[in-house]
Amino acid sequence: MANCAIPFCDSKSRNGKRMFQLPKNPLTSEIWKEFMVKFGVKKINENSRLCELHFSIDKHGVRSKIPLFMVEKIEVK
Repeated sequence: MANCAIPFCDSKSRNGKRMFQLPKNPLTSEIWKEFMVKFGVKKINENSRLCELHFSIDKHGVRSKIPLFMVEKIEVK
């Protein structure tokens, strides 16, 4: 069972939350890692996961495949 890597997020896959691994694309993976460190993740490896709560939901209730932190970066530009 996987846990979300973000401190104080108690989401677990066994509780029905979807977990996402770091992207395979090196550039995107580095962006994820920067975010994770910014939010207090101390150890990041190939087993690190983010839960679905850190991804945006569109106006139709569909969860995005783009994490919230990346949406914020895109909107700033």
